Amino acid sequence: MKLTRFITTLFAVFLATAVKAQSRTVGLQFTRGSSGADILGRFVGSEEVHYRLGASAGKQMRVDLATSNSSFYFDIFAPDDVPDQSTAMFIGSVSGTSYLGILSENGTYTIQVFLNRNAARRNETAEYRLSVIIGGAVAPAQDIAVSLNGGLDWWVVTGVSNRLNVRSGPSTANSVVTTVPECFVISKMSCTQTSAPRCRGEDSQGRFVGWVAGRFMAELAGPAAASAQPATDFAEGLSGGPDWWSVTGVSRGDTLNVRSGPSTSNPEVARVPNGYPLRNMGCVQRSPRWCQVEAADGRFAGCQIFYSPSGRVTAAGSA
Repeated sequence: MKLTRFITTLFAVFLATAVKAQSRTVGLQFTRGSSGADILGRFVGSEEVHYRLGASAGKQMRVDLATSNSSFYFDIFAPDDVPDQSTAMFIGSVSGTSYLGILSENGTYTIQVFLNRNAARRNETAEYRLSVIIGGAVAPAQDIAVSLNGGLDWWVVTGVSNRLNVRSGPSTANSVVTTVPECFVISKMSCTQTSAPRCRGEDSQGRFVGWVAGRFMAELAGPAAASAQPATDFAEGLSGGPDWWSVTGVSRGDTLNVRSGPSTSNPEVARVPNGYPLRNMGCVQRSPRWCQVEAADGRFAGCQIFYSPSGRVTAAGSA
C-alpha cells in the first residue's frame, strides 16, 4: 500500500512538473538605451514560451524569427488576450516569420513561440533567434488625396482581380485583417507619401480599420451620412437595407451589365436578365448610382449601375 501511494505521489509530481515545463513565461526587457532585444533559444517538443513586453499605442513593433526548424513559429497576442484561448493578432503559420505593425493599444503584448503540433509530437527540436524591436511613435499618415483641398473623403476599391487585402499595418509583412471585393467603399482614407502609397481607412459601417495598397483605390462621392432614420436602399443588408435586389426594367431580350468597377469603362463580369436575384452589398449615393452586388451562388461579384431616379433594380426583400 505504501509503495502504491509513493508511486502515485511520484507520478503526480512528474505530471505537474511536465505541465509546468510545457508553458513558460518570460518577461522581456530591453537594456538601457536600446529599443530592441535578440533572444537565442533552443526548443524541444511541446514546450511553449511566452515572451511578454509592455508597449504603447502608436509605437511600431517589429518581430523577426530565424530558426533551424521550418515547423517553428511565433504568434503575437494583444493585451488582455491569452495564448491558446484568444485569437492572435499575428499568426506566424499563416503570415510568415516577420511582423511589422503599429500597435493599436497600450498594455502588455505576448509573443508565443512553439513547434506545430505534428513536430511537437515527434519531439523535434528547434534552435531559434527572435528579434524584437519597439520603434518610436509613428506619425499619422499624410493624406495625399485631394480631400485636403476640399475634395471627397470616400473611396472605392477598383482594379483588383479577386479581393483586396486589408492589413493591420502599412506593409505586406503585416497580418491580413480582412479582404474586400471590387467596389467596396472605404471611408476616412489617408495615405503615405511614397511612390507606392499605403492607405489607412475604415469600413463605412465601422466594422474594421486597416491598411490597403493605394493603387487599388479611387475617390468618389460617399454614401449618405448615418442618421437615426431607417436605412435607405443605399445600405447593404447588414446595415438595414434589403438583402437582395431583383433586376427589373430591362428591355425584352436584353440584359443588365454587371461590371468589375463603378464605371462603364470597367469590363463586364456578367450579364443578367430581368428577375435575376442579386445580393445587396451596398451602394454609393451619386447619379448614376452604382451598387456592389454578388450572385447568389457566388459565381461573380461586381458593381451594377442604377439609373436615377427611376432605377433599374428594385428591392426584393430579405433573405
